[in-house]
This record gives sequence, structure tokens and C-alpha cells, in this order.
Amino acid sequence: MEANVFSVFSGVYTDAAGTNFDPNWGQSGHMLVNTEFDPGTGNFALAYPNFNYQGTELAQAEDLSEMEFVHIDVWVPAGTERQLKFSPIDNSGVGAGEVLVEVALTPGAWNSVDLPKSDFGDMSWNSVIQLKFDGQFNADGSANTTPYSVYLDNIFFYKNDGSAGTDATLSDVQIDGTTVDGFASGTFDYNISLDPGTTMVPQITLATTSDPNATSAITQAAGIPGTASVEVTSENGANMETYTFNFSIAVDQSPSTSPADPTPLQENVISIFSDSYTTVNGINYDPNWGQSGHMLVDPTFDPGTGNFALAYPTFNYQGTEFEAQDASSMEFLHVDIWVAEGTERMVKVSPIDNSGVGAGEVLVEVPLTPGAWNSVDLPKSAFDDMSWNSVFQMKFDGQFNADGTANTDPFDIYLDNIYFWKVVSSTNELETAAITAYPNPVLEGNRITISTEVERVDIFSLQGQFMRSAYSKIVDLENLPEGMYFLNVTTPEGNTQIIKIAVQ
Repeated sequence: MEANVFSVFSGVYTDAAGTNFDPNWGQSGHMLVNTEFDPGTGNFALAYPNFNYQGTELAQAEDLSEMEFVHIDVWVPAGTERQLKFSPIDNSGVGAGEVLVEVALTPGAWNSVDLPKSDFGDMSWNSVIQLKFDGQFNADGSANTTPYSVYLDNIFFYKNDGSAGTDATLSDVQIDGTTVDGFASGTFDYNISLDPGTTMVPQITLATTSDPNATSAITQAAGIPGTASVEVTSENGANMETYTFNFSIAVDQSPSTSPADPTPLQENVISIFSDSYTTVNGINYDPNWGQSGHMLVDPTFDPGTGNFALAYPTFNYQGTEFEAQDASSMEFLHVDIWVAEGTERMVKVSPIDNSGVGAGEVLVEVPLTPGAWNSVDLPKSAFDDMSWNSVFQMKFDGQFNADGTANTDPFDIYLDNIYFWKVVSSTNELETAAITAYPNPVLEGNRITISTEVERVDIFSLQGQFMRSAYSKIVDLENLPEGMYFLNVTTPEGNTQIIKIAVQ
């Protein structure tokens, strides 16, 4: 029944108008997509030749929150031992922006797949603006970026017909006379920030049931912070849903200082954002990737020092686009990052490379201490086999709690001095430069001494994993296994140097 369907590509239903089936996302098959592939039946399929991943952009964001499934028909040639994943992309800021889910397939035959909305975690589908297919995996889920061919048909969202008297949802909720921002029938939990100084407890003034014969019961919040709720019971009494509204006072916190000025020379730097360097050409700090903070990014945020920072309000993830840069000779990615005190979250970063050599992106944790600027240098080795041959985008992703578990609630972050850099000297020259560490090699479990006073020492494994930080020239290596490590030494004057040490 077409009334219960939103169709993206199908010869059976009326498709959404104005869809772009081949936006340039840096994919290997760009300009090769064929929306009129005829398998000989006269019924067109959607062909993705030379496929690694592929996006589709709708003409406008669609509220698909009431849909229950997404349907996909997919065909790959016999002998194709690959895995295909799919996600809608939602820019509502409610729930995850995207969650890639495997599309089960048997090579050499059409596979008719129905993915329930619940497979996509806490995605709301409140504002679906794009679709993404990703095939950069072997059949066992390991990485494989070699392109192959995929054919698709009947891509649509749908819901089942409901029986009379079974609906237990709301079509509208108003608080103090205004509809809740971002309200959707299929979303049941809302976090509402109130202006600082608010003392009057907000009241639910309207709760409209989708089925006029369903009943609702409102429980108001007792205070601030507090939670109000609406319990809805279907006409036949068989179904019940509860909507909750959590009130809290917004905390307006932002940095009032700037990070230390960077020290590498311009000729050893590719700068994405910094007042200290000339940045790359063609930069766009706020492309529309469906992120919750789109249109809010501020590249001229002044903490009061006159040195601009890059502000990401309402951040869940954020991209930056620029002219492709050959950063293959660079050794580190530097990021200065600030989040408010009490922000128990994790932020990851990845350059995005479209050269086809090595991984296209690898998200790496950016170590941070809330309430202060964190000056972080991530070695290239932390990004696995990325080549950095043709870096044309950057991605920051904050959809994690501090322990790495998922959390899609937006928060605010501030960035400065985002640049790739290299040390001029070789490793051996570094070890004999003005700043040294001794003894080197050092016995496992012992201490090592830096030859000068330090502000901070960050320790990374040879693979680029952040191990710990020290704040004294005497660095305790207890519980550090045998192996090679990098010490990123920052002096009180703001100078930095990388020292390679061996723990035996």
C-alpha cells in the first residue's frame, strides 16, 4: 500500500522527486552510477560499478520516524565474497546520525532484505536527508577497499498497516503552549535545556493522541532538574507507550584562554585551522554531512584573547572539506581541543583520504581533560595504514561516552591549531638533540628522566596508541610493556620535541 511507503528507488512506487543518486563523496564509482540499468526485463535497477561506498541525497529532509522497516533488493556477482552495509543519514540531532547495518546477501541472486528500524540503534529517522551504502569489507567484516559491482532495486521505507484501536502514540506535545522542538511520534525521550536562571517548572499543556480514541495521562515535573511524562494507552488497552521530557538548566561554558602558540615552522606544516599558519585553499568548515551542529559552526570564536578558535556547538560529528593535500610526508596530526568541565565524553578524529591507497579513514581518540586546552599530537602510525596521499576532508566524531560506549547526545567542543606536521630531524638526530631522555634504553618498570624541565610528556606506542601523560621531567614507566615508544615532550616555553625510547 503506497500510503505506508516512502520510496527512494523503485519501479513499483512513486519515488521521491529530485533525488541525487551520485553526489561526489569521494567514492571510487563517482560518475559511473547508472539509474537506468536494464537487466533485460524493462524494469530498471540502480547499478553501482566500481563500488566502494556510495551516497544518495534527497531533495529535502524527510520525517520517516513512523516507518518501521527499510527494504532493499541487492545483487552481486557469484563469487563476490564481500559484505555490504547500509545506513540512512539523519540530521535531526535526535539519536544517532547514522548507523551502518549489514545487508545480508547471497552472491549471484537477488536478495530481498527488510531491515527493521530497531537494527539502527537509537536512530530516530526524524529527518532523513541522505542514504549511504558501504562495501569496504570482506565477507568476514575485515577491511577491503577494492571496488566491485553492486546492483540495487526497490529501496524504500515502509510501515505495516495498524489495526484499529492499537495505536498508543502522540501526534503532538506542547510545553508551556509550544510544540516540543524536534517532536516525532516514534521518539519517546527528550532532553530539554532551560535558560540559566529559570525557576518556573515547565508544564505539559497539550498531549494529542494519534488515535483520538486512545487515552493519555500527564505527570508534571516536580522541579528543575526534573522529568515530566505522558503515558498513552491504546483504545483496546493492549498497547502502552510513555514519553519522557527531562528538564535541566543549560550550562554556558566556553574557553576564556587560547592554547599555546605552535612551534613547527610553516614549511613543515599543512594547516587546516590556525592563526599561526597559512591554511589550505578551498576550505569549508561546515559542509552538510547531516550533523546536529550544521549551520552553527563558528570559525571566528574569540575566547577573549583575539586568537580565533573553531567552535562546534551542538556537536555530534563534524566534517571539514578542502582541496586535496599530499600529507604523506607528514608525521603527526596536531589538535588543540577544549570541552567544558564535567563533559564525560570521548572525541575521535580522522583525516579522510581519497587516494585509494590504504584506509580511507581511521578514527583515533583525541586525549582530553575537560575544562582546559589539550595540546595533542597524534602520530601518523596511530591511523593504521592510512597513506595521507590525498587528504581532502577531516572528520571529528564525538558520539561516545568517556569509556567509549555510544552516546549521540550533542555537546560543545572548541578546537584550534589543527595541522599536519613533520620533524625535520631523523629519529637518531632527535635522540641527540637538545632534549634527551635517559637512560635509553630503559628497563621495564623503571623511570626515565628528561634532560630539561617539562610542561607535559605524552607517551605513544609505536603503533600510535596513546598510553599516558606525565607532568614531570622524571617519567614513571611502571606497567609499560617492553617495546618502542614515542615521548612527545612539551616544555614550559611551549616548545615540543619527539623522542623515541626503548623499554626492555
